[in-house]
Amino acid sequence: MTSDNNSSDPNKKKILPENWDIDFKPLHQFMDRMDSLFNHSFKQINGHVLHPFYVDTIETDQAMIVKAELPGYTREQIELEIIGNRLKIVVENTVSDELHSDSFSKKELSTEKKERTITIPFNIPKKETKATLEKGILAITIPKLNTNRHFLDIE
Repeated sequence: MTSDNNSSDPNKKKILPENWDIDFKPLHQFMDRMDSLFNHSFKQINGHVLHPFYVDTIETDQAMIVKAELPGYTREQIELEIIGNRLKIVVENTVSDELHSDSFSKKELSTEKKERTITIPFNIPKKETKATLEKGILAITIPKLNTNRHFLDIE
């Protein structure tokens, strides 16, 4: 890469001294690798910390269906809460590990809690909403009852 010092435009400001020819390609490659590293790292953080389990929302004419991937969790470990037009899914797993010997006894207890809140564009009818858990997939069907949706014409 050559500098702009050799350009024929006399009004151009000289950036580098004359006869200086610097190849910035290695610097650009390094910056690209750093960008890639940070982008990959933040995707990992986003996948594991900010969104602890995958949730998909599907809209049909009759209902909103929320599917959460919760492999390894039982019904007793899952809590569903409806707050107006929001659905809160909380999963909690407690692991207990005990070690006994003749001279000592050790017990470790750890709790992992993950949660997601999904906003639906209408209030969620509590009695009509159904949830099922099959093969690690939690499916919540929220019927569209009395949704007062109107479409406006643009003048």
